[in-house]
Amino acid sequence: MDCGSTYIKMCEMAEEIQEAWEPAEGDWIIEKDFPKIPLVLKDGFRNGSFVTEIHWGEDDVLEKDKSIWLPRLDQLQDMVGDNWIQVFHDFVGWVNVEFGTGVDEFYFQTCELFSSMEQLWLAFVMKKKYGIIVG
Repeated sequence: MDCGSTYIKMCEMAEEIQEAWEPAEGDWIIEKDFPKIPLVLKDGFRNGSFVTEIHWGEDDVLEKDKSIWLPRLDQLQDMVGDNWIQVFHDFVGWVNVEFGTGVDEFYFQTCELFSSMEQLWLAFVMKKKYGIIVG
């Protein structure tokens, strides 16, 4: 799971995804006021806040508007459809248009722009769903 500063910034810029987010147990988030430690949601969203579990076992209560959601790869893939064959086809088509069809071209260009699959897939989701480029 990418919890690096680049992915955090990309997620923060993806306002449409942040607004549509429905907090659920197991989601990864960053607290806006303390962005160094990733948190995992422990309990559901209630009354404008949710309970998180810091990796060493302490609980914390946090409000949704004071956090940045860091979608996992599976969550990003689910955002663009439930037919995995169509999602894969769309993803490969986007890669070919954005980065060229050669394996070497794709490898070198994406490695310069993205350092994780979460970053690459977030860019794809934002382009496909909202016509916006992040990254």
